Amino acid sequence: QPSVRLYELLLRAYLDLRLLDDFDELFAEVEVGGATSASIKVLALKAAVQTSDWEAAIARVPGFANALKSSSSASPSTAHGHLVQNLVRLAADKAAVPRLLQELRTCELLNTWVLEAVLVECSQRADTEHMEQSVQLARSQGTELTSTARSALIRGALTAVDALSHFRDAAKQGQSSASPLLALAEAAERFKDRALADAVLQCLPADPTAPLAVAVLRLCRPGAPLASQDEGVVATQLYEKHFAVVDFSRDVQAQRLVADAATTAGRTDVLKKLVASLPDSASRAALVQSYASDRDLEGAQQVFQACPDKDTCLYRALLSTCIACKDMASAENFLSHASAAGATDVDTYNTMIRAYLQLGDLQHARSLVRTMRSAGLMPTCATFNELIDALKSKGGKALWEVVDEMEACGLGPNHATCSMLLESAQQKSQPKDIERALKIVGSADGIMDEVLLSSLCEACIRTNRSDLLANHLKRHRGANSVPVTATHAFGALIRSYGVLHDLDGVWATWREMKARRIAPTSVTLGCMVE
Repeated sequence: QPSVRLYELLLRAYLDLRLLDDFDELFAEVEVGGATSASIKVLALKAAVQTSDWEAAIARVPGFANALKSSSSASPSTAHGHLVQNLVRLAADKAAVPRLLQELRTCELLNTWVLEAVLVECSQRADTEHMEQSVQLARSQGTELTSTARSALIRGALTAVDALSHFRDAAKQGQSSASPLLALAEAAERFKDRALADAVLQCLPADPTAPLAVAVLRLCRPGAPLASQDEGVVATQLYEKHFAVVDFSRDVQAQRLVADAATTAGRTDVLKKLVASLPDSASRAALVQSYASDRDLEGAQQVFQACPDKDTCLYRALLSTCIACKDMASAENFLSHASAAGATDVDTYNTMIRAYLQLGDLQHARSLVRTMRSAGLMPTCATFNELIDALKSKGGKALWEVVDEMEACGLGPNHATCSMLLESAQQKSQPKDIERALKIVGSADGIMDEVLLSSLCEACIRTNRSDLLANHLKRHRGANSVPVTATHAFGALIRSYGVLHDLDGVWATWREMKARRIAPTSVTLGCMVE
């Protein structure tokens, strides 16, 4: 006869593997044998919730309640808390919140943290009817609501008056902390209510959290309750008085609220104080870069000018914003300043090269490579790959001039270079260009893999170069063969041997694929049929 512990382990394994029919069958056996433990009762409820079986879930609530009562801990574990949240969510999905509340009350499980879960879920669904019912039940049995529960009531309020009333109830219980105050600030923005906004300002703590600071600053935007005719003035004053001590380093949205207010109000001192509070250049660069999505080059420039040290990272962020605003004249101007200040690197030039290539200006992009070299910076494979990628569809002289320049810099092709050169090999390409592309790829040291091998085979077939294909397949059969594990690579090899009318090679490849237990796909089978 299995022990209770063995039953529990089996049930847990079935649940983890989502073998839910097996779980139900074994759980029925456990119930008949009376071998249920507290852990098994919890698992049973969890299984019902996972399968969205409402009737089974509500039937297993009493067992779950008994399991919790038998626990020596006064507060629920994280797992139990998540289970209750999921149970409440299931009840809301099934429009059965009243039935769940009644069952929880009958089982004496309608305590503070369970009520919190109910109120949070109902608030998110704007279910004010069941929120009120939950509050009435809490009052009738003298259960205190948590700070999170009262925050949910504030967020779920239908009117500004109700939101303020819930906040005052929280304050009476000493709960006017960050959570209810944040909920009140969000309600003030939602209702555009000045009284709620003023209540938030009156209760601001000495050390507000970053989310609370952001919520208050949002109340200062045009059309919001704290907005004034002098745009940005109120927000900058609040920043100086309350939020200068707040760590905004991980919240670019908060930084933007302060920066935008400071630039609008002409408060350069506040803007400098903000950027000085950021921990490093990368944080300041992220703030500058944030203006790119808004196409706001002027704002980015003002933040840039307020930064104490203008290094490579900061200049690159400003260049990216210029490029996003399609202002290449300003980008060139700032690139010149960065070069004069010794604040450029290869990535800076690569950013500009990529921008000109996107505009179709190949001549300007190539000139930047020369400028980079004259500045003492050596281009990398990434630099030339940008140019090769732009030229691969055209091929011809311009492409090979870039490859020649790359080789002159002492750079060998990497995996991306080889892939693009193979893509450039088309049926219309000159024979010498095809031969050179395949030679470069074939002689590249240490980078040939099954992906490149497949691309090389396809390029040979595409350009009708069976002679080159035969040479590469012969090398692949030798000591330097490339390990092949992917179905598409086997398909490419099978097709290649087929083009050469080498049926021995076809069958050898097929047998190797089968020996490696790699299942053929429709493409692989199609290559075999062909």
